[in-house]
Amino acid sequence: MIGEDDPTDVFDDLDQLRAKTLPAVATTPAKAFKPLRRQRSKETFARIPHERAPELRALSGTAWMLLIKLDRLVLMSRRNPVRLSSCTLRIAGLSRWAKARALAQLERAGVVCVHRNKDRRPVLVTHLWYPEQS
Repeated sequence: MIGEDDPTDVFDDLDQLRAKTLPAVATTPAKAFKPLRRQRSKETFARIPHERAPELRALSGTAWMLLIKLDRLVLMSRRNPVRLSSCTLRIAGLSRWAKARALAQLERAGVVCVHRNKDRRPVLVTHLWYPEQS
């Protein structure tokens, strides 16, 4: 009815609308819509190129676990290639036979290059997604 307070009157006055919708702290629209900074994560993440996904779909769970472990070794040591001992992987729950099968899968997929030693020393694994560093 005419003469009564119409709740849609707020849309007729832009300043009044802003005052009701913006937070009280923000005096200008620029301050109200300032993006929040995301907190830095303390976790590390594996780097896997999206383009390589089709080649990796046939990997077993053990090979994926080894790939993530290798990625972390390269990241933390800042070296590529890295020495991969069976003792290191035993802590992660992988036997030396599982390590050998998983390394063979990763080699076939073109993810790593394995340099085997004849004197039973730990194998040297080059992660092909990272540049070589010594």
